[in-house]
This record gives sequence, C-alpha cells and structure tokens, in this order.
Amino acid sequence: MQIVNCFAGLVHCLCSLNYFCCFVTAVEFHQDEINEALRISEEIKKKQQQEIELKAKQEAERQQKAQEEKEHTTKEKSKNNRSEKLKQALAVDFEDCVDTNCLTWHLKKNLMLEECEESLQPLLNNDSLKQFRFDCQKVVNVPVNAISPLDNQHLQDKLYKLTRMLKGEAVPCTGNNLFLPSGHPLGVLYCMNLLAKKFVKQGEHVVSSKPEAAFAIAAVIVALWVDFPHFGELLLAHFHRECPYLIPVFIPQVEGQSNEDYYKMLGYQYSDDGKVESQDKFLRRMSGIMRLYAAILVTPLKQSHAQEGKKHPLSMQEAWRWLAATLNMSPRPDISPTLLFDFLEVAGWLFYKTYGSQFTKMLQTLCTDYFPLIEQVTPDGCGGPVVRLKSFLEKIIKERAVPPPTGLLPHNFW
Repeated sequence: MQIVNCFAGLVHCLCSLNYFCCFVTAVEFHQDEINEALRISEEIKKKQQQEIELKAKQEAERQQKAQEEKEHTTKEKSKNNRSEKLKQALAVDFEDCVDTNCLTWHLKKNLMLEECEESLQPLLNNDSLKQFRFDCQKVVNVPVNAISPLDNQHLQDKLYKLTRMLKGEAVPCTGNNLFLPSGHPLGVLYCMNLLAKKFVKQGEHVVSSKPEAAFAIAAVIVALWVDFPHFGELLLAHFHRECPYLIPVFIPQVEGQSNEDYYKMLGYQYSDDGKVESQDKFLRRMSGIMRLYAAILVTPLKQSHAQEGKKHPLSMQEAWRWLAATLNMSPRPDISPTLLFDFLEVAGWLFYKTYGSQFTKMLQTLCTDYFPLIEQVTPDGCGGPVVRLKSFLEKIIKERAVPPPTGLLPHNFW
C-alpha cells in the first residue's frame, strides 16, 4: 500500500513537473512573441519618425527655396527699378547741373553702396547680434578717433589695428579681450562699411574744426585703400552721399518734391524736430569733407607701398577732373566759392607741381571768367566765402605759387 502511495505521489510530481515545464515553455513562447511584437513596433515607430523627419526636411527645403526665390525676385525687381532710375536720370537733360559721365560714375557708386547695405540687413535686423554690432562699432571708432600726426609709430599702430580688422583677424576690443570680426559671415563687410562712413564723419566733425587733422586721417585712408580696394569704393560712395558736390552735381528740385527731401539730397541735415541746420553749419561740414577728400588726393603712398610699385587710388587726374567739371557748370551761392577755396588751398601746391603752365591757365580762367559769375549769384551779405576765395586767388596769381597747406605730413613720414 505504501508502495502504491509512493508511486502515486511520484506520478503526481511528474505530472506537476510536466505541467510546469509546459508552463515555462508557454511563457517563453509568449515572451518571444512579445519581444517580436515590441521589435516590430519599434521598427514601425522608427520608420514613421523617419518619414516625419523626411517630410519636415522636404517642407523646410521647399520653404527655403520659396524664400530664396522670393528674395531673388525682390532683389531683381530692386535692381531693375534702380537700373530704370539710372536710365531715367541719364535721359534727363540736367543742362547745367552735372556732367553726364560724372553722373554715371556717381550712380554706379551709389548702386554699389545700396546693394552693400541691403546685404547687411540680416546682421542689422537680428536682435541677438546686438552685442556683435556694438563690438564692431567699437573696433572701428576707437582707432579712428585716436588718429593723429603724433609720430610714425602712433599712426602705424592705428593702421595695424584697422588692417587686421578688415582682414577679419582678432583685434583688441575691451580691456584684454579680443574681438573677431569674421565671427559672423557679414562681420567684415559690416566693419568695412562702418569704417568708410566713419572716415567721412571725421571730415564733417573733426577736419571742419581742425583742418590740419585731415592729413593724418588721409594717410591712413590711402594706406587702407591700397590694400582693400572695396573699402575705397565704399568710401567714395559715402563721400558722394554726404557731399554730392564732390561728384560734382548740383541737384535740381523736381516737381512735387518737398523742401526737406530736396535739402537732404543737397547734404543738409535736419534735427529731430524737423529744423534744417544753419547755412554756416552746413558750409562748415561740407568744407571739412572737401578738405579731407583733397588731402587724400595729395597724400603720398606709404614708402613700403611705393617700393612695391602700388598705385595711388586717387591720382591728381581725379583732382583735375573735379576742378574742370566744376568750372564747366554755373556756380551756386556759398557752396561753390567755399569748396573751390578749400580744394585749392589743400591741393593747389600739387597742381602747380604736376601741371605747371596748364594749371596757371586754368587759374586764369577761374579768375577772369568763373569768379565774376560767382559774384553775380552771391546775395548781398553773404560774401564771406567769396572774399576768402578772391584773396587766395589774388595771392597765388601774384606769387605764381601755392604754398603747401598747414599740417601736410612730410613725404617720408612713414
């Protein structure tokens, strides 16, 4: 009986063990199914995610392409509009306002400047780049404001810093910190345009009150212009924008144009409350710009540039062109005698040295034919610029020489 019971117990155990094994096998089978299901699910999710990312990428590319096409269309329209304006301007008979070749030259420079300013909009309109723009302004303003004819080393230091900046290399900014203009794709161009504009402002605000300061500034400008021609093109465009008489052009007021718009085109500045600057202030600013421009014309190349066979970016041919073009137009009150005096006082000595008897003949034409026209258009009580020009002309005609201007740097200064 005990044997039977033991056998029955053994059978029961075997059955239980068999059931357990079946259970384990079933569990393992179901686990495999679960794992397979999870794997398939993950693959489906991964595939769906890839499809979503692909669609998002395609949509982004589509939007980018559409935006680029829109910008291209807008830019082309803008170009076409400016080109049309150029054609219209050249088609107009300006008569006694501007020489056609001078106008063409000016409008091309202005178009180049406008395109430069358009290309800088992504940098200018990005609020997150405010500090970057501030640093750009600082690395431009600090060395330019410090330019003076103190000595060779002083001027070399300012040129070195500005040269590194235009190359996109690291330059001192605040304390011991260095700033990298090329840290943004538009950084170097932004600095270059700022620098060109800043130099013209130096003419307005520094040279206008301290004429002898023009020559140290001009020396740095010429050195930079030789190495960075695009900087020089931007500089000329800013000169023309601030002082259109450098072209020269006497812009006529067109029908329907407001006085404020017209006077701004002539170079006048308006205050925030809409008041135009005084005539004396206007003439003083234009005088400073002209003196800086003329100083660039007469400033020799650095010795190292001359030894390399580099050419001066603005030769005396440009000076002759301006003077001849000006004398071929009727004079305007105040501005004509003011700029002629400034131009001849700064550049007259080199005119004599370069052109000799040809310049003497031009001076005679100025004295006998052009100066009486200046007197005719000058209102009573506004003879200051006329008196200065007359005294200057009488002196150089009598002495047959023009003395070098005060502040002119020695030929071998650097």
